[in-house]
Amino acid sequence: MPTIDRRSLLGAGAAAGLALAAGGCRADSGRADSGELMVSWYGGAPVHEAMNAVLDSWSQAQDGVTAIGSGVAFNDYWDKLATETAAGEPPDVFRMSMTYFVEYASRGVFADVSALNGLDLSLLDEDVRGSGLVDGTLYGVGQSSIAPAIFSSRSMVSDAGAEVPVEWTWDDFRDWVTEFATDTGKYGTTDMGGNFQMFDVYARQEVGNQFADDGSLQLTPEVIAQWFTLWDELRKAKAAPPSDVTAAGGDFETNPMSTGDAALTSGWVQQVTFYQPLIRDGSVEVSPMPQKTKGDFSGLFVKALDFWCISANAANPDAAAQLVNHLINDAEATDVIGLLLGVPPTEAARESLAHADRATRAAVDYIDDYAELAGPAPGPWPTGYGELLSAFTRANESVGFGKASAADAATTFLEEAQRALGG
Repeated sequence: MPTIDRRSLLGAGAAAGLALAAGGCRADSGRADSGELMVSWYGGAPVHEAMNAVLDSWSQAQDGVTAIGSGVAFNDYWDKLATETAAGEPPDVFRMSMTYFVEYASRGVFADVSALNGLDLSLLDEDVRGSGLVDGTLYGVGQSSIAPAIFSSRSMVSDAGAEVPVEWTWDDFRDWVTEFATDTGKYGTTDMGGNFQMFDVYARQEVGNQFADDGSLQLTPEVIAQWFTLWDELRKAKAAPPSDVTAAGGDFETNPMSTGDAALTSGWVQQVTFYQPLIRDGSVEVSPMPQKTKGDFSGLFVKALDFWCISANAANPDAAAQLVNHLINDAEATDVIGLLLGVPPTEAARESLAHADRATRAAVDYIDDYAELAGPAPGPWPTGYGELLSAFTRANESVGFGKASAADAATTFLEEAQRALGG
């Protein structure tokens, strides 16, 4: 699934490069009197185009400060940022994934944004505002509100005379996707078994947050084995694709829902805008993940997945703060960026997208509808989180390819997780 694969691609290179920066950043960046703010982000061409337009517009309104943008592909970003950080010259403002947020914060790379002038955080969604805290210090400004969701191909579902429930248990989900597969000869769902981030919803319904406040894993082998068993049963029932089909995919274009082979998939809610252009014969619907108890949405959560961070040695930290304020609070910036960075993290910004396309509105409405019903947001992902993503995928594959039982795969994952988390 894309939410797993994108972050498993971060790789050891970025982490190794970051290790070189253990001593922190240099005191001077060489830009102290230049009036330039270096801004860096990851994404594709649409993100680069939108960000450059926003930075140009903001710079024209400033007196003596110019924001210079540098956007690169997601997979290349982390080595670049690690190299810049190791040299003591990180960007003044940069996009940061929750996957590496705590690791960079622990090395003194970020400024405490709560101490800067010109940054109004009062409008941020409450759970998003809290997502940027590490050990009581606010190091990141959430650039989007994200939540796990189910996506469905409306045409496939309606052609089968079915509806995707809003309130349903995991047993209901199992029955629904199995019946769909039996009736249509198509898969009822993609294989979510190896998706650690979507498993989070199931786990929260069983044990609470996956991680304790100290970053240790609170999962039990029984809960993990239950999850792997569910997906193994669905694969065997042909309600979910076999493991070789899932392993050969991994992006939005090859997702079985996009190719018309599965009715449902899952991901972060803003990804509905990625899937919609790929579904040519109908719309993509958004609905909640199944619940342990029907109608209890406490397993869901709304939080920031990515942040705007400001370098601890930014030449002009207040100007950097004013730029970040523009990116999250200005209606013009919201209009240009849309959902390219995720669902905007303020109610006012979301309201400004009332004219947007259907998929964008579906994501915005989902956040507005479920923010109050969702459970408390989990804290920052601990250092080593990226390794857990790939380990969880491997564990699910070991079950799917018949190399391990669900119980053994759960045990193996927990052993790898302990090592990744430094236990």
